[in-house]
Amino acid sequence: MQPIAHTTPNTLPVLVHAPAGPNHSPLALRMALAIHRNTWATLLMGSAYFQASNQPERMKLKWPAEEAEDEAFDEVSCLPCGSREGAAAMLAHLEWYLDAVSAHPTRHRLAPSDVTLARVRMSDMRLVLGDVAPVSSAPILAAIEAHRAAWLAYLAAPGRDVLGFDAWWALRLPPDAAADTVLATPCGDRHGAAALVAHVRWYAEELELADENMTGGLDYAARRLQARGADLSLLLRG
Repeated sequence: MQPIAHTTPNTLPVLVHAPAGPNHSPLALRMALAIHRNTWATLLMGSAYFQASNQPERMKLKWPAEEAEDEAFDEVSCLPCGSREGAAAMLAHLEWYLDAVSAHPTRHRLAPSDVTLARVRMSDMRLVLGDVAPVSSAPILAAIEAHRAAWLAYLAAPGRDVLGFDAWWALRLPPDAAADTVLATPCGDRHGAAALVAHVRWYAEELELADENMTGGLDYAARRLQARGADLSLLLRG
């Protein structure tokens, strides 16, 4: 199918292609990247408006444009690339984002993990595209092992009916933190990529089998992990 030219609200044409799959097609990816760029532009315009209209106190609150940009980045971070072309588009977008993020009008409210995740996804894209020399996979292997151990310990612990809600909730912190560490750790090389892909598949199966009371709130990190796993599968198939 021929590419379709779309025009975004800032009048810049965005070239999108027909979907290659139901959930992570180049079309979905390109639309997500365009939405993020446009919400970013709206965020900057909103900040400039508050300054021009002498409403600096509005900057102390999280206004809709800031929330929209947050949500748009979150969606990008949870979306697989779907193809090598998608990997190249994602890499270019994240390079732009890391260059632009210093101009964020409320950077003190920006989650540091977002910048870290952007850097790690860029590392993944470069591995997929063959644009980076491999490095040690030891850090990701250690992070995977720690996450697996923390998750299994959480499963083996008594439930909240036995421990009480506060104590039970505290038991969720180690597996949550371990999942975040996996997200924040580059694969390093093909061996690390294969280990992460296998781990993501294992973790997805674990979440599917576990009781809903134990998995509530874990789906966000899981979506990001699954996106990384899908991206790195492109490398292993190449």
